[in-house]
Amino acid sequence: MDDIQQTKPDSGVLLVDRPEFVCSFEIPKKGISEYGTVNMKFKPLLATESELVVVRYDLPFGLSAEPKGRVAVVTADGKEGGEKVGDILRFTLKWNQNEPSMFDICKCLERRLENSWDQCVQALVTNDGTYADQIVLIFERPIE
Repeated sequence: MDDIQQTKPDSGVLLVDRPEFVCSFEIPKKGISEYGTVNMKFKPLLATESELVVVRYDLPFGLSAEPKGRVAVVTADGKEGGEKVGDILRFTLKWNQNEPSMFDICKCLERRLENSWDQCVQALVTNDGTYADQIVLIFERPIE
C-alpha cells in the first residue's frame, strides 16, 4: 500500500496567494442623517495584479457595465478618477428602506440565476436620492 503515489489531479485552477483588499469609507448621507463608516476586507478576484478603486458619485449617476460570465465588466470609462473600461464592479451601496448595505455584485452573478443581472441593477437603482445624495461603487482594476 505504501508504494501507491498519493497525488491530487491537476484541476487547472491557478491558486495565487494575494493580500486581501482593505477599504474604509463614510456611508453617504442626506441632510442631517448619518449612517456611519463601512470597513471592508475581501479577496481579489483576479489571479494577476490588480488594484482596488473606490468611487463616490453624486446622484444621479451613469455607469456602463455588463455581465460577462460571473463578473460585471465596465464597458465605457466613467468620470475622471472613476471606473475605466475593463474594471470589474465588485460592490455597490444598496438601500433597504433606510438601511444601507454593501451588495456583492460578483456573488450575485456567481449564482447564475436567470435574474442575477436584474438583481444587480435593482441594487444599483436603490440609490435614487431618497436616503443619500451619493453612491459608492467598488471596482477591481487589472494592473497591466
